[in-house]
Amino acid sequence: MAIAGDSIRIEGNEIYVNGARLEQSVIESTDAEIIGTETIAGVQHAFKLSKERRIPYIGRTIVVPEGKLFAMGDYRNNSADSRIWGFVDENNVLGKVSAVAISFSSEREGLSKLAFSIQ
Repeated sequence: MAIAGDSIRIEGNEIYVNGARLEQSVIESTDAEIIGTETIAGVQHAFKLSKERRIPYIGRTIVVPEGKLFAMGDYRNNSADSRIWGFVDENNVLGKVSAVAISFSSEREGLSKLAFSIQ
């Protein structure tokens, strides 16, 4: 979600990076969940929210320190991420995900995506 030097603020489902609100669109809303997309650094990503769980609240602007990253799971209120365990050290990042190996999401093709690589 944010790299070294970026500021991040989370208010409910709204996420601000460097003062700009991430563009979000709801694709589907049921009694149990909301599925949507957001644009991060010009790339569209999916997210999901359970209506039965609260969203972890930060309530203040955080600046990502040098050599660190701020990560968030796409299942926003059912993910352990930087909101819980803090920043990720850049030295612990092994590569960039280029494909999903196995996904149980109804939004993906599931087992038809079996290959992935670390670049």
